[in-house]
Amino acid sequence: MGLVSLKCPECGAELDIDDSREYAFCSYCGSKVMREKTRIELSGSVSVKGIAGADSLLQRAFIFLEDGDFSSAGQYIERVLDLEPQCAKAYIGRFMVENGLRDIEEIGTIDLYAGNSSDFKRALEFSSGEEHAYYQRLAERNGELHKKKQDSYYAARNEILRKMDYLNRMRFILILVIVVSVAAFFVLAVAFASPAPEIVQIFSRIFFFTAIISGIILGFKAKKRTALVIEMSRIDYELNKLNLERMQN
Repeated sequence: MGLVSLKCPECGAELDIDDSREYAFCSYCGSKVMREKTRIELSGSVSVKGIAGADSLLQRAFIFLEDGDFSSAGQYIERVLDLEPQCAKAYIGRFMVENGLRDIEEIGTIDLYAGNSSDFKRALEFSSGEEHAYYQRLAERNGELHKKKQDSYYAARNEILRKMDYLNRMRFILILVIVVSVAAFFVLAVAFASPAPEIVQIFSRIFFFTAIISGIILGFKAKKRTALVIEMSRIDYELNKLNLERMQN
């Protein structure tokens, strides 16, 4: 056991007491002298030897991400957030885990609209300075890619509409040709009794084969139009999904 030196606040006498005691009585004036307790306040991150801190856990998480071990990365990121709930980079890491990204730069190149992610929003909210500016640039690159994809869908949709308009006009013309050819064939067949003049027979065959060929072409055009309708439905679905993502943001 050691001794602690105290000073009597009443008479100023020096006292030595056992370090296990919290008070003593002054041998000169009899006053009770309390031993002051030392209080140490710490701020910021505190590292305890043998216990991993948030920074080292975060480094391990991003190493796991680089290796493609998303399960382990996710576990370490959750441990970081338990220690530092406002760690912006941890939310970026969780966003990367959810989307299977190994490198943070991939955020600017993925099809998913990053601005719609709650984790990415928190990363922007809790970051500052250069870190915030970097995440903002990633969001802008991702948004530009998203916009280009949207524009490409609109361009493809307009091209399909143009082709469908052409097919509709061709369909009308082919149906008209078929109707006229069939009508002309029957008119000639009825107007001229058998045996009909050779010239009439020739025109009858022409009208008959014209109707047949026009019908075949009409069938091919109808098949092509059906394929365009299916493609249009797919593009409309993708556009609606993209627009919904932006609206949720």
